Amino acid sequence: IICFRNLQKRVDDAIALFGDKKDQKKQQHTKDEVKAAKKQNHQDQQNEVAKAEAHKYRSKDAGKTCKERTNFASFDSGAQIMKTNKEAQSASQILSENKDRYMLNTCSAKNKFLIVELSDSILVDTVALANFEFFSSTFRQFRLSVSDQYPVKLDKWVDLGTFEAKNTREIQAFRVEDPRIWARYLRIEFLSQYGSEFYCPVSLLRVHGRTMIQDILSQEQGPIPEDEQEGT
Repeated sequence: IICFRNLQKRVDDAIALFGDKKDQKKQQHTKDEVKAAKKQNHQDQQNEVAKAEAHKYRSKDAGKTCKERTNFASFDSGAQIMKTNKEAQSASQILSENKDRYMLNTCSAKNKFLIVELSDSILVDTVALANFEFFSSTFRQFRLSVSDQYPVKLDKWVDLGTFEAKNTREIQAFRVEDPRIWARYLRIEFLSQYGSEFYCPVSLLRVHGRTMIQDILSQEQGPIPEDEQEGT
């Protein structure tokens, strides 16, 4: 009986000790979760501050395109096509301002994309696209992503957002709200198109933004007045 009681006491002690360790682990796990949540919240706040600061110094021409703005996707300035889906033809033609030339893609291609090396590392604020060809389907939704190096794994591209174009034959400019990084490479993925024609051409690509030197100069000159920002 004495031996049994001693054995029972040891079992009870072991169960209590196990319970205490389990509670300690649970408390530690809760502390780790709280710590991780605080760290993430702090990072989110820093990102919002950085985004607001970037907005202060953003060009008043952001979201606009014209020949007077530097086009960092121009063949004449040194831009080049790095890669496209296998169905694409004459991709380099979109780096020129010739309306009679275009990149030709079959609309049925499952993964329509192109990667262009820009002529300089920039904070992208505007991307302009156009399809001037009649009797063809025009791009609708597309995704932009950037990188500061190439080649790079697909999951390492920095997403700038998904945009939707109008069904028009005019040049369309799309403003990038958050450039994220100094980009040297731009990836465009064409996700959908208007119409049901066989071909989905792209006639023109322009990429606008500011270089590191321009960014430093703009910060030395001070932030852009709010009334000028709202007029963009």
